[in-house]
Amino acid sequence: MFYTNFVNYCDMLGKSPYTVAADCGIKSTATIAGWRSGAQPRPKALDSIVKYFKANGLDIEVADLFSEDEDDEI
Repeated sequence: MFYTNFVNYCDMLGKSPYTVAADCGIKSTATIAGWRSGAQPRPKALDSIVKYFKANGLDIEVADLFSEDEDDEI
């Protein structure tokens, strides 16, 4: 569920997941491909991602990236 939510938040900013990840210091495309396949980001990466989204106007928390509730505001 992480990757789907991550992509949705990236879309809200009009940016690709690869661009957001790179802006957060995550340079490996294999890392992002792993997320797409179900791997979980490391805590440091999660913190960077949440800070990035918040700095760009999205009020989210780490839990929002893992939410499976389709009624959440994504």
